[in-house]
Formats: sequence, C-alpha cells, structure tokens
Amino acid sequence: MQSPRDDGLSSDREAQKLYEIEETLTRSFAELGAEFVGRITGDSRREFYFYSPSFQNHDTAVNKVRQSFSDCVFESGSQHDLGWDRYRDVLYPSEVDMQGIQNRRVVDELEKHGDDHSIARPVDHAVYFRNPIDRSAFAAAAMERGFTVHSESDHDTDESERRYFLNVTRTDPVTLEHINRVVWQLFELAQRFDAGYDGWGCEIQTAAAADGLLSDQTMTG
Repeated sequence: MQSPRDDGLSSDREAQKLYEIEETLTRSFAELGAEFVGRITGDSRREFYFYSPSFQNHDTAVNKVRQSFSDCVFESGSQHDLGWDRYRDVLYPSEVDMQGIQNRRVVDELEKHGDDHSIARPVDHAVYFRNPIDRSAFAAAAMERGFTVHSESDHDTDESERRYFLNVTRTDPVTLEHINRVVWQLFELAQRFDAGYDGWGCEIQTAAAADGLLSDQTMTG
C-alpha cells in the first residue's frame, strides 16, 4: 500500500485503488479457473489469496495486473494446499473480521446512493442479550461512551437465545475507518455482557441532505 494508516492498515484515501486492484486480479485469475477466497491487510500491505487447479500461467495473470498499476509493487508466490489449510486456519473470518466485512458492505451501499460519509448523522446500533440485567448494564456503559438508548424490546424466542433487544444511537460520520472504530467499541462491550452485536444503520446524507433533505435508510444484518 502507498498510503497506509500509521498502524499499517488501509486508509480511506487508498480504498478505491485497492478495490480496483482486487477486481482486476479477480478477473485475471478467473480466466485460469482460480477463485478469490480472501485478503489480509496489515504491515502496510494487502495480500490477495486465490485457489487454482494448477500453478500454470499464474505469473502471467499477475503481470497483467502489474501493468495496469505500474506505480505499485507486487510480489507473488504459490504453494500446494490440498487440504485448504491456509483458508481454514488463516483466511476464514473471525467474528470481528466478519463484522468488518459487513461494515464495508454498508458503507459501499451508502456510497452507491451518493452518501457523503464525512457528514455526521445519527447511527443506530442493534444488540441482543440473554437477560435484561446485562442489557441494562450494557446500556449504562454505552451511555458513558456518548450513546443514547433509542429503544428496547423483548422477542418471543427460546429462552436460551438472546431475545432481549436494545437499540442505541450516536451521531457519527460513517467513513469506514471511523465506523469500524465505533463498531469495535460496541462489539467489545457486547462481549463483556454476553451480548450479540447485530449491525448498524443510518440515513443517507448528501450535500442536499445536510441542508435538511434526507433520503433512504441502510442497515446491516
């Protein structure tokens, strides 16, 4: 990466270019019958992983992409992995990674509708609990962090499941970097109270919306 954050992860400034590289790599390897299975971002680099029937022509596929992004440095390599160990042990997303994927999907969906992610707006977060005591404790801890309780309800499900619902809200911008930090904060808090974080949503904000014209709402599941 050419413009990583100080912690070595990707920045909003470089997000579009990394997306284009990923799309180009995926198309190039698809011609060889290879399947894109995941990425790892860190240490100021992004790694893309593909599984293919053979090693044949993989260098050619990489070179095609290298020519399209000549200002980037590419390294590539291959190895046998008949048991898909790399995928199962390294690439398969954890709960935190999966939520990060969901965050990106929502931000991308907002972008399709012309959202200006830098505009702060009320963002709703959904959390489910096993009992009302944990829900109340979570709500108190969230309010200490600037969140407001928007609503709560009980769902008629099996008692072993998390059926106590809480919706908290706070005004935040929704750039991917910022919303990730917000969600990680609530995600860690949910783990403390044996709760399940269930996504976030907000209204689309454009320059016109900032002047009082609001549009649709988008929420992750």
